[in-house]
Amino acid sequence: MSAGSTTRPTPSWPFPNRHVAFASGFHRCQGSHLARLELRVALEEWHKRILEYSVDDAQIQMVNYGVRTSCWTADGRHAQLSDPARHRRRMFHLPLQIDPAGS
Repeated sequence: MSAGSTTRPTPSWPFPNRHVAFASGFHRCQGSHLARLELRVALEEWHKRILEYSVDDAQIQMVNYGVRTSCWTADGRHAQLSDPARHRRRMFHLPLQIDPAGS
């Protein structure tokens, strides 16, 4: 697969700007496991260096997004449907206050 061919606007993919880096299910990107490991190491190192920090709870922003599933309609058309059972809630903005004196 060519990375340049992904998320191009076509009749079967009308959302060309939607981020689909790791996908899910059977077609999940094998690189996602490496990315999670890299993130874990980065956070462990960050916690070693930044000893004093706090989260501004009032400024946390969450976002809801629906997971779309593909299907074929009875008349042979491809459709993208939102699946309410698979909706996700993720953190969009996490404001941290770092105390440089405590680091």
